[in-house]
Order: sequence, then C-alpha cells, then structure tokens
Amino acid sequence: MNDRIGIISCAFILNHVKQSLGNQYEYKIYPLVPACLFNVSPELIRHVFDQSCLENKMTLIAYGYCHSEIPKILEDYSGRVSKLEGDNCWEMLLGKQKAISYIKNGCWLLRNALCNTWRNETFISYGAYSPNYNIVNYCHTDKIVACRFEKDKPLDSEVASFAEEFHVPYDIVDCNLNEFKQLLLNGINTANSQSKSIISTQIDNTDKREIKSIRNTNEVEFQIDIFQNKLAFVSPSIYDFIGFHQSRFCELYHSDPDNIMYPDKDVFQKITQQRFTYISRCLTQGIQLPLTMEYKIKNKSGSYIWIKESIFPKYTKYGAVNAFFLGKLENITERKRTEDKLAIMYQKEMKYRAALERELKNRIEFTHALVHELKTPLTPIILASDALVNHRSGKEMLPLINCIHRGVDDLSGRIEELLDLARGEAGVLTLKIEPFDLNKTIGEAVKYFKSAAEKNGQIIKTNLSNNYINVVGDKQRIKQVIMNLLDNAIKYSGIDSEIAIETSLLEKKLIFSIKDNGLGIPQQKHQDIFQPYKSARNHLSSGLGIGLSLAKSIIQLHGGKIWVVSQENNGFALYFTLPIISNALIVK
Repeated sequence: MNDRIGIISCAFILNHVKQSLGNQYEYKIYPLVPACLFNVSPELIRHVFDQSCLENKMTLIAYGYCHSEIPKILEDYSGRVSKLEGDNCWEMLLGKQKAISYIKNGCWLLRNALCNTWRNETFISYGAYSPNYNIVNYCHTDKIVACRFEKDKPLDSEVASFAEEFHVPYDIVDCNLNEFKQLLLNGINTANSQSKSIISTQIDNTDKREIKSIRNTNEVEFQIDIFQNKLAFVSPSIYDFIGFHQSRFCELYHSDPDNIMYPDKDVFQKITQQRFTYISRCLTQGIQLPLTMEYKIKNKSGSYIWIKESIFPKYTKYGAVNAFFLGKLENITERKRTEDKLAIMYQKEMKYRAALERELKNRIEFTHALVHELKTPLTPIILASDALVNHRSGKEMLPLINCIHRGVDDLSGRIEELLDLARGEAGVLTLKIEPFDLNKTIGEAVKYFKSAAEKNGQIIKTNLSNNYINVVGDKQRIKQVIMNLLDNAIKYSGIDSEIAIETSLLEKKLIFSIKDNGLGIPQQKHQDIFQPYKSARNHLSSGLGIGLSLAKSIIQLHGGKIWVVSQENNGFALYFTLPIISNALIVK
C-alpha cells in the first residue's frame, strides 16, 4: 500500500475520468463493467474493491448505484472508500440538476461510448432487436439526446443510426467536462483528507452489524504493515471466511492470549515466529519467494478449519522493502480432509500389502519345500526308469517300464511347472531373450503330441504365416507355453475333435491362436482360467491347474497379452501376442 488514491471507474466514463485527470499518474484507475448493460456479480465488484484497497491508501468510487449491492458494498468498505456525488454517471458528468431535467423531459442521454464501444451490447440490453422488449419505447422516451463531450464524437451518422434502431427522434448537444473535472477534484481532495486519518488499527466499524451478503468464502486477501506488525487492511469477506469481523480478526491475528482463534499458544507462537523470521529475511536478504504456512484455526462458532496463509513481499523500484506486504488466506479444510483420508487409505494399503507379501513369501517357501520333498524321492525313480528303458530286458515287461518312465517324466514336468509358477509370483522367473523361428518351434510341439492326438482320433491342423517369423523371446519358455496349450486341447476337446493352430501378423506383433471344437466353458468361468490351482473346464484333470497361470506369466514377461474366447458347448480358443523383429525369411 502507498499514499496513492485508487479510482474505481465505471467503464462507461473511463475515458472521461482519464481526460479529467490529464497526466496525473499518481492515481491508479480500476475499470468496472457497467451494471446497466451486464449482469455484474457482487463478487466481481468486491474483488475490484479489494484490489484497490490493497494497493492504495484510499479509493475513490466513480460508479453509480445502478447495481443493487453497491450501497451494501460501500458500507462494508467504509473508511477505505469515498464515492463521487451522483446516483448515476450522468449526474456525475452533467451535474445532478441538469441530468434530472433531461430525464423529466423524456430524454434518453447518449454518449460516444454507447454509439461505438458498447453499441451492440446497448442494443441487446435495451431491446432494440426485440419489439416486445424495447425499454426505450416502454419507458415512453420522447427523444434521444447525444451529449458530445469530444469534438465530433459521436458522429451525426452514428447517432442517427442509433436512434433509428429504437424508432425515436434524436438531438445532439455539445457538452464539456468542466463540472465533472471539478467533481473529480473535490472527490480526490476528500479522499486525501480521509486517507490521512486512516491508521492501521482503524480497519472498519463492521463489528456492530451483521454481514449477510453472498461472497467467495474460500479466499480472503489482506495487507500487513511489516514495520508496525499490524494488519492494515483485510477484505470484508473475512466475516464469511471465519465469522469474525475485520477489526476483531486484525486483533486476533497478532495477539490471541485466550486462544480464541488459534488452537493453542504453541501454534500461535510457531506461526508468529515464522512470520517474524520471514519478514526479517526480506529486510536483510531481499527474499522474493512468498511465505506459505498451513495451520488450523477456530472460527467464531468454535469449529476447526484448515487455512493456508501466504504473504507476498513487495519492493520499490529501487530495491527497498515496501512497508506493506500483501497476503492471502485460503480455506483448505476439504483438501486436508482428503489428504487425511488418503493417508489412512495408504496406511491400510501398506498393511494389506505387507500381509500379502508375507502370504506370498510363505506360499513360495512352501512351494520350494514341496518341490524339494517331491524331487528327493523322484530322482532315484527317474534314474531307475531310465536304466530299465535302456536295458530293454524282458519284452513282456517293456510296456510297463515305458509307462513308469512316462509317468515319472510327466510328474517331473509338473514339479518344474510348480517351481516356475512360484518363481513367476516372486518376480524371479528369468528369460533368455533371442530371436527364434516360431513356426519351427510350433512344428516341434505338434510333432511331440501327434501320437497322443491320434490315439484320441483328434486332428491337429496348422495354418501358419507364409513367412518364417522372427519372434523375440525365450524359445524354451514359448515352447513350454505352446506344449501346455496343446496338452490342454488334447485333454479337454474330446474324442474325434479338431485342433487348429494359426499365426498371423498385426503391425509389430505376432498373434498365435489355438482352437478346438470341444465343449468350451461358460462366460462366468473365464475369470478362473488363469488362476492357479483352478480348473474352469468341467472335466476331471490330472494336472495341478497351474499351466495357464504359468503361461500367462511367461507371455506377460515377453510384453505380450493372452486371452480366451469361449462359450459353453461352442468350442474353446486361446490367443496370445508376442513382439517380432522381422517377418523376413531366415537364412539357413
């Protein structure tokens, strides 16, 4: 704040104010939208009043009572604002008696701003385009009188076309700003004399009355005198913000021995110490960044609210500290409540995550122990079955020996799958990434299961891409997935069924599909397909139900996707994608 006078001017008479002031730059002008043309909110008016009061010692109002809230707003800012005489801008420009005389004679006064800058808005507001809403005719206007305060402005043609829109005769009279200049000069002198009597402790007299107007209750601006350590101004909206009037809030802001506003003495001391330290650093170090503090206070009803206080330093053009810093209070109660809820949710999440990690760790440890317990007795059985198969003594026993060997080999594979699943869940399943020929890998898997399919009367058909496909991935793991899917298809598709394997290219991805014409599975069981230890098909299974879960882990580790398309009694199809580096022929 400085000793300058701020002038809030209706935009209609803005140019007249500037002309009357001439080159006197010690006044800062704040334009305000004309309420006679627009639906101006009280909040906008108060915002302009706040800005002028924050930046100037006193504010002069060159605005009429054309907005219903103006008298109330002037009362709220009493002691910091002074208004020019006149109920409207014409009484200010022409003088009250002359303006009233024109109006009594049925004249509608017009000036250059209405003919030019605000022409279309005036037509809309006064109903020129609507015969049923023509305010000029409705008020029985006899004549439009254009007041020419500037040479040749408004033009005769402009006034004529303007009057024609309202179907009213017109006249043009030459006017001057002499009376308005004198009115403005008197207003400035009055404002200057009032500003000399303003002291920082004399904020307003609003304690004696109740404020009921609607305002933005989330933010309040204020001004702090850093040398006197007192608030020089706080917006009247502080009442809606916290329930205390301006003067009472200013007292409690710097001194609250009974903890009326601050929760306790510790909070008060902490906040005041932060303000003092910040202002001291501004004085000695030229700090430019604002001070921000978040703390709880009590409103007048005793309820706690969270506020964020910001103080912004101000310096003169020579680098000296300005005596008055600007500040802002924001109600952040809802944000704090949200943060508290998020913190509680985060703690719960961390608790659940720790419990899940413990459960996963126990499960992995159990799986490793189970694998170890199964591997220990299985190893000598595998060695013995291998020896019997290679010895081939006793032809009558050979089928039994082969059966034992296959069973042991299958059991060993199941145990490895169980261990791989545990590795996948723990995130330690490793891949050996390199380009390989997927078509060849598919062929190897089909050849392995060919005899098993023939025993069931099943046919395995392949429709692979014409080009060899260089897939990027772990060949053995992908082969493990394909063999697992083929094994499932042979088990579940039924006797005499058909199993189709296809590959195709889509952009930089390969799509693999395996389909059968078996019974399929209902839609509601799709969610169980990739869950370990579950079987979504309505058939007895000799497996552990971990094959598809393991397949999903392997495909996802490759950056691909895997999904199922199936309906009950209408076949089963499984798809997965893999990245490729080329679809060119592999040089052999």
